[in-house]
Amino acid sequence: MSQYVHRKKNEFANVRRIIRDWKRKQFRPSLQDRITELLRNSPEGLSGGEIKAALGGTDSTYTVLARMVARGVITKRRCEQNYKEKLYFLI
Repeated sequence: MSQYVHRKKNEFANVRRIIRDWKRKQFRPSLQDRITELLRNSPEGLSGGEIKAALGGTDSTYTVLARMVARGVITKRRCEQNYKEKLYFLI
């Protein structure tokens, strides 16, 4: 096989890989979408720790929760059993 043909095969493989990776990124729901879906399935509300654990746990979860509260997408209240804990609800 000539070097030219071999190089062309590698270029097409790279293009296929780039398109595949792009498609994966396009269909992956955002953290806000995943939080919304989680709260939709939990009408009794969830704490920040429960949300973080359910979604794989990164500190950016709290940042997204704060932004969602500020935008009025969700609301938060203090937990009646543990005053330090806040519960998040879908509006």
